[in-house]
Amino acid sequence: MATIPMFEQTTHELWSEARQIDLNLVRTGPTTLTISWTLPPTQNVYNGEIILLSEKPLDTSCFPSDGVKYLPSTDFSVPADSISHAHVVVALYGAFNDDLTQVSVNVTGVQPDTIYYASINACSNVLQYYPVGVQSYPIESSRIERKSDNFTGYLPNASTPPLAPTLGQVYYDHSANVVQMWNGASWIQANSSVVLTGTTYPTTPTVGQFFYQSAANTLDIWNGVAWVKANTVESGTPMYDQVGVGTDGSYDERIRLINVLKHQMGWPSVCVELNEEHFNIAIDNALDEFRRRADNAYQHRHAIFPLINGQSLYYLNDPVVGTDRIVDIVKIHRVSTIGLNVMGGDNGIYSQIFYNQFFYGAMIDILSIHLAHSMAEEFGRIFAGDLMFDWVESTRELHVLRKIYKDEKVVIECVMERTEQELLVDRWAKQWLQSWAHAELKEILGMIRSKFASGLPGAGGGLSLNGDTLISEARADFEECLRQISDFEAGNGPGFGNSAFLIG
Repeated sequence: MATIPMFEQTTHELWSEARQIDLNLVRTGPTTLTISWTLPPTQNVYNGEIILLSEKPLDTSCFPSDGVKYLPSTDFSVPADSISHAHVVVALYGAFNDDLTQVSVNVTGVQPDTIYYASINACSNVLQYYPVGVQSYPIESSRIERKSDNFTGYLPNASTPPLAPTLGQVYYDHSANVVQMWNGASWIQANSSVVLTGTTYPTTPTVGQFFYQSAANTLDIWNGVAWVKANTVESGTPMYDQVGVGTDGSYDERIRLINVLKHQMGWPSVCVELNEEHFNIAIDNALDEFRRRADNAYQHRHAIFPLINGQSLYYLNDPVVGTDRIVDIVKIHRVSTIGLNVMGGDNGIYSQIFYNQFFYGAMIDILSIHLAHSMAEEFGRIFAGDLMFDWVESTRELHVLRKIYKDEKVVIECVMERTEQELLVDRWAKQWLQSWAHAELKEILGMIRSKFASGLPGAGGGLSLNGDTLISEARADFEECLRQISDFEAGNGPGFGNSAFLIG
């Protein structure tokens, strides 16, 4: 039985635990800011961390070096140690008896009106660092550089309130399923179920009320003093590339799948040239491909939604009721009888006459109900009882193409995206996702080993690598996965088993 090299076990555990840390950066004044972080739930290898702060996004030149003990300085203008253009503001080492329960720090000496970027790098008791770090901003440069002004962003998602909050700061508390706002003294529940929209702000707002400024595409909130832009994340990024949608923020299922894929690639008996970022890329590609091809990646849902008198534009991005996961809207169903508004509106006179004739002195039986339903469909077509609409997913805007004369509750028939946590444990999807991710890893590893096509020197002669074989196997695995989708072996919607019927 092969002996597991301890350095490989330590590296894997460190990378897994380090990715479970959350980092948050908040401006507390013109020249001050607060950095807070959470500790990993499991700490088998974790034994400290360093936090880097910079005026530019951190890149590979800012990776810490193993075996080096860095000196921190909470005064950004007077740094102690630096790694490239990043200053070390926190350095806690359990091996040197530092307090590892610390979860926040105040930094001074920063410049006003300047964006700062932070990264936390966990380390082990032998000063081995998680090099990539957990950033306080989207890690992929493509997301950082992408400029777009068509999306106002998502509410931050957390289970505990942010430290050192500012007036009007908001976050979605997924443990309580409410949106909270800091009013200067305490966290209160914000009003997010119905977001008013338009170009003119309400004249009598309530504390915690949201307003979607349709001209500027910003989500604002009334903090009791003024309308301020809500602290959304990833504003400007297209809807289909969001982190907030398609995941509930947990990492357990992904860690499990990484462990499975690592063993499929030969770990730990064979040391391969792949790191955890390769595994994340493979899983992301598998999820994207499955969502592009399989019905099972989405759910057919119905959501009760209130329409407001005089408002035709609605912003659907509420995590409480799940409208932030809507990718398409099928129909808007009116819950009033046969789509009529008795109290007024453009068909009020017709509805009153109809009700007087239909219910006057008559007995209602099953046949009458059936005829009433048929009449409702016909009546809706004649008098425009159905609501026409336009849905724009990238901006989360729902345009009801009709004037709303009074407050009315409707049922939105929609398609919602399932989170990756659901898909990775779904009996009809998880094996396909694992197979596609495995093929992705084979292709990546094959590309890496193909660079050494001439072989490597070894003690017993030259070593030949199997890069071409891995690439060939990956292409065959891709074709098999696509065949399973085409033959309805994978990706069908939930029901009585994974079955489908094809006629013709």
